[in-house]
Amino acid sequence: MEKEEILKLSVKECAEFMNKSQPYIRKGLSNKRFPFGSAVQTKEPTPENPEGNWDYHIPLIPVEQYMGISYEEWLKIKRVWLNYETTF
Repeated sequence: MEKEEILKLSVKECAEFMNKSQPYIRKGLSNKRFPFGSAVQTKEPTPENPEGNWDYHIPLIPVEQYMGISYEEWLKIKRVWLNYETTF
């Protein structure tokens, strides 16, 4: 994994980290509701694609600051929890 990829999150990763849906993250970024990340419309809406196409940039460190926990620490907690659930 390249260094640049480590320093940003995908929409899916961000949604899981924040315990929200992917559409919630996309809409929040496109409406500038978060103190991190950006959304850029790359293709205008059409009748066939009324939302258009969007590209998202979600930098890791500002999301970690927003959440109050590092992504790596959250992943460790998540792994422990998943192992705990499968034990019972």
